Amino acid sequence: MKLVKSLLLGSAAGLFAVAGAQAADLPVRKAAPVVDYVRVCSAYGAGFFFIPGTETCLRLSGRVRAEYAVAESYRRGLESTFNWRARAQINVDARTQTAYGTLRTFIRYEMTRNTGSIYGNLAGTLNNGNPGANNLVNLDKAFIQFAGITAGRATSFFDFYATSVSWIGAGGSDTGGNDPVVLAYTASFGSGFSATISLEDPSARRNTTAGLLAGAGATTIIYDTDQRPHVVGQLRIDQAWGSAQLSAAGYQIRPSNTFNSFGTTQYVDTEYGFAVQGGLKINLPMLAAGDQLWLQAAYTNGNLNYILPASPQIGGFRLASVADAFIVNGEVERAKGFSLTAAFLHYWTPQIRQGIYANWTQVDVPGGATTISTTGLFGTGAVRDYNQYEIGSNLIWSPVAGLDIGVEVFYRKIAAENGRVQIVETVSPGVTAVTDRFRRSEDQFQTRLRIQRDF
Repeated sequence: MKLVKSLLLGSAAGLFAVAGAQAADLPVRKAAPVVDYVRVCSAYGAGFFFIPGTETCLRLSGRVRAEYAVAESYRRGLESTFNWRARAQINVDARTQTAYGTLRTFIRYEMTRNTGSIYGNLAGTLNNGNPGANNLVNLDKAFIQFAGITAGRATSFFDFYATSVSWIGAGGSDTGGNDPVVLAYTASFGSGFSATISLEDPSARRNTTAGLLAGAGATTIIYDTDQRPHVVGQLRIDQAWGSAQLSAAGYQIRPSNTFNSFGTTQYVDTEYGFAVQGGLKINLPMLAAGDQLWLQAAYTNGNLNYILPASPQIGGFRLASVADAFIVNGEVERAKGFSLTAAFLHYWTPQIRQGIYANWTQVDVPGGATTISTTGLFGTGAVRDYNQYEIGSNLIWSPVAGLDIGVEVFYRKIAAENGRVQIVETVSPGVTAVTDRFRRSEDQFQTRLRIQRDF
């Protein structure tokens, strides 16, 4: 019995030993690591990739620009001949395909270092009276697009040409740098045709010179707090031959000005204004790949920002008629204006291109306001009807993809249709020279060198 037990135990031990040896010879399998590779997203163009773990496509891009400008200066101690700018731009574009179409979110931040009067640094406010430097951070764009809705800070749906060819900006509507917050709906009808209705922040458009101005009992409008948005409508078509757009805007002119009527102080009544614009872009591949011709016309009644992207200013000369409206004897009198713009872009070679542009803008000041004289940082002068003429050209060389090196020459002339404009010479901030200059018109040349890298 003992012998049988010993044999059984020995056999079992042998089997376990053999099984253990065979198990030791088998390969050991470790758990595979979880890796979520970044995948290219080709649905929305170059540069997009899927955010790992999601179905959202993301594109990161940006720009660095160095710019050097030379312009005539008219007032010592206030204006600089040489002007300097460095700007960085960061773009974030996120898109997701949904059952309702593409859900898009876009953000653009700009950070700018400016030195010089033509970039807005005026003596008397910076650097002990000399044109100093400022550092600006601007949320240029921040909007959501979904199922035809655009919500956030975006380019006005009134704009068309803006600065597609020019650097400095010649006439026409251009809210770039001061885009409104919008709430818009776009309906697409196929074949590139669409229609948009948009509610837009009025503060991005307003032009006003606050305070009482002498003469004929008139003042410039001082806007009340926001009461109504600007309502913008747009009809647009985009096809292989180019684009065409018709846009219109309606807005409220609600002053906070008061006037005295029979011994009683009253607020000035509210008025309304409008603007219309038509634009055409024609692609010209028969001349060279990328060639384009732009034509645009605009009219405004009560808000000059729809035809003038910037205050009409040359050196120490600025007309007070940049105000949208004037209060004349207790009534709102609106400024009116008309603008024509043409621009042409031509590629001499795939690496060398040239833009040529021109603009004519006419501003009509209300009759009762033409005797107003203004006093301020830019001197004194009578408010007059005037014409503004602009022409410019830039030549850009792109030696490698994403790098532009170019120069632009720009000319502007402002001419009063009646009377004279007054230019005030200053020898230091706040000190007026004994002799002023009176002219029917004034003009200025500007030249800019730009080096820009887009990535």
